[in-house]
Amino acid sequence: MVIKKDQPIMTLLIAFFLVLALIAIFVHFCASEAKGQTPPMNPVNIDWTVNPLALYLDIFDTYWQLQRLSAESDTVYLTIDSLAAHKDTLHGRIDSLDSQTDTLALEIDTLRLRVDSIQTSRDSIFFAYDAAGGLLITSTEDDTVSFDTEVRKDAIYVHAADGKAVACNSAGWYKVDYSVGLKNATGGNLGLVVSQLIRYSSGWSTVLGTRSYSTLSASTLSYANLNASVCVELVSGDSLAINVTNNVPADNAETVAYSVRLRIEKLH
Repeated sequence: MVIKKDQPIMTLLIAFFLVLALIAIFVHFCASEAKGQTPPMNPVNIDWTVNPLALYLDIFDTYWQLQRLSAESDTVYLTIDSLAAHKDTLHGRIDSLDSQTDTLALEIDTLRLRVDSIQTSRDSIFFAYDAAGGLLITSTEDDTVSFDTEVRKDAIYVHAADGKAVACNSAGWYKVDYSVGLKNATGGNLGLVVSQLIRYSSGWSTVLGTRSYSTLSASTLSYANLNASVCVELVSGDSLAINVTNNVPADNAETVAYSVRLRIEKLH
């Protein structure tokens, strides 16, 4: 904020000193008349040490110096205001840069999370199938299918020696896809066959939403495919496997080579 000089007061002061100077000149003139002296009219011969006119001229010169100083002070105040405005602008730019820095930090954190997620996804897949086939499903009790060929098994998975169960040694959500190809092995009327994903966590239990149903007619050319896809949350150390049930045990169903598959992927 520029503090302006009080111009009306300055003008009154100058006028006051001017009146005093005129009064002094008048008094000096009257004193000279009283002494019978002729007042000096030629400025060159005036004694400035006693002539009030010198005071007037000094006051007049001082006035102009004050005016010049006032103008210079106004310039200084304007410069100060300009610097203050620049300072405010710089503060605004700094705040804007701080905000941009925070935004960039959040974006960097998001990218890191994505990279971690991609890395986790790259290192969290199990895929295997059964190349042999020929597993007879002979009972109304659950028969667990096996997978003899591993296509991919990342470090968080442990595949049982008998090829049946797969342990997941990292807690989190998993996507599980399975498929079981069956055929009628004896030609009898098998009727209903059922598959389901089972989970071992302090005991085996069915993973809800994973059952698949089909029927096999009375022909050795009768085939069925049981499959499901599900997301399941696991605790580290939980195991997964696939069970198949034959509702007519007198006649056998049989797994088809290369048609029994299991794929597990950790989501996060």
